[in-house]
Amino acid sequence: MNSNKESLSGVEYLNYVERIRKKLDEAPLCNCMYPQCNDIPIQSHVFQRRGVLKDISTKGKVMGFHYNTLFSTINNEQSICYKEVGIYKSFKFWGFCQHHDNLIFKPIEPLNGIVNWYDKKNQYLLAYKTLCRELYVQLQMKKLFEKLLSTFHYTSEFQERYIQSLANISYSIRVFERYKRLFEESMENNDYSKYGFKVLCFPFRLELCLASPICIQDENNMQNWNDVESKIINPINIVEIFPDKDKTYIIIGFIEGADNIWAREKYTMLSDNVEEMSLALQDILFRSEFHCMSKKLYDEIQDEIPLFLEEWKSLINDYSHKLIYKSNIFRKYIEKQYDNI
Repeated sequence: MNSNKESLSGVEYLNYVERIRKKLDEAPLCNCMYPQCNDIPIQSHVFQRRGVLKDISTKGKVMGFHYNTLFSTINNEQSICYKEVGIYKSFKFWGFCQHHDNLIFKPIEPLNGIVNWYDKKNQYLLAYKTLCRELYVQLQMKKLFEKLLSTFHYTSEFQERYIQSLANISYSIRVFERYKRLFEESMENNDYSKYGFKVLCFPFRLELCLASPICIQDENNMQNWNDVESKIINPINIVEIFPDKDKTYIIIGFIEGADNIWAREKYTMLSDNVEEMSLALQDILFRSEFHCMSKKLYDEIQDEIPLFLEEWKSLINDYSHKLIYKSNIFRKYIEKQYDNI
């Protein structure tokens, strides 16, 4: 490919892309995500930086799921890994202004740290913040592809691939914006009937934090969102996992009116024996890029992680509801926890 001004080598091109990606992280791309607010957002965190993230950190750091730089691909290095990262960078995004970040999420970020996670409003608030973070990530990706397409001349094959990627991202943004409005209208009207949650509480502490919307391809019939009389389409599950004192909460969200096959299956498995429970946890982890764990947990399961990462690379584009794994990174750890109860 050629720059509009000059030809770049492969290394120079990758370096340019990395600079854009870094720049997109340094400043907000939009105003506050609260409706009709034009104020500048601060760096919000899905999980409290001074709460659960601090609790699982070692010297302010956790082990985060991490994409290596593009240079790893030309150096034959692992493209994904777990990497030590400061809690300030975990689950952050430029989401809400200071006023609305404090006002909206105060119920789930109290000073005493005590939250009733069986309360529907609290479930909605955490899911809403998770959804907004994903929307922001999609906006970043859209900006990146737009910048690349406007800066470089690509071969027809790459041009078509990038244009298609941009179209897919734009479609995802519309879907997430639709869900965002659904959550906002529900909370404004105190009507929590359109999106439901299942809550599980394990009687042991799993120092894992995860917050992700999860889309299962074979539950998505790709109809038009504007057809409001039709069956709910683009079903998105919003899943949260986090420790709270000596327990672990798993909250699985689902759109009412859809089949929600994957959500029902995971909930059943998480309520079953250790083998099923650990496989369900791994399946959720596999589908979520936005997660981190304590160094202590990482050390306990690190022998299982290489196979998990290999499977992740081979199944990265499979969004069907039934994935088969050879790895099972949590089984031994969970067995040990139950033995100690």
